[in-house]
Amino acid sequence: MALQVNLSSTQFGVPATEAYVKVMNFNGDKSHMMVMTATYYNAASSASGARPLDQKPYQITIGQVNDASTNVMSGIYNTLKTLPDFSGAIDV
Repeated sequence: MALQVNLSSTQFGVPATEAYVKVMNFNGDKSHMMVMTATYYNAASSASGARPLDQKPYQITIGQVNDASTNVMSGIYNTLKTLPDFSGAIDV
């Protein structure tokens, strides 16, 4: 599971119209969760073992994840899609 987003610009000065974002890890307590994501140029670059364009943490609440799904990973991805960085993201 991952998300595809359209990035008009990256830190390398090129767009990534099919950027591939995956959750690398997450941890938390009974109230909050820290989710670390990795963004790749596209799914193929992720599959080939390329280095990510970016890695970024997001703090979300356990309530958001529980409201989004009964499956933790699905809940995390669904919650990420509600954040501005993932506007227009689709599941891939």
